Amino acid sequence: MPTDDFEKRVDDTLLIIQESDSIHPRNKQLIADYKRDKILDGLKHSTLSENLSRLKLVAEHVGDRPFDEMDKSDVENLVEWLHSEYDNQNTLYTYKSVVKSLWRWMGRGEEYFETVE
Repeated sequence: MPTDDFEKRVDDTLLIIQESDSIHPRNKQLIADYKRDKILDGLKHSTLSENLSRLKLVAEHVGDRPFDEMDKSDVENLVEWLHSEYDNQNTLYTYKSVVKSLWRWMGRGEEYFETVE
């Protein structure tokens, strides 16, 4: 029975992020650091692969705005965009969870949790 090579998926997704012209360089670095720390925390590569794919789409959407410089209004706009893109509640929940995970990792989670709920 074939199994997915999630470690390779993680590396491939990170490479796509690093090579993207539509993702701010600071966000590329934040995502790479987030990936490293999550691996060190013991997060499974299967989960990390999905999280990085979602962060890639979020980073493409915010464009030239670094995650760590986004204010509450920026996050509200991001959540509004997620609602306009995805009407499936499970998908929305997953994206919001990944965004909360990133903001918590950046030490900014409490500022925006209400917005991302």
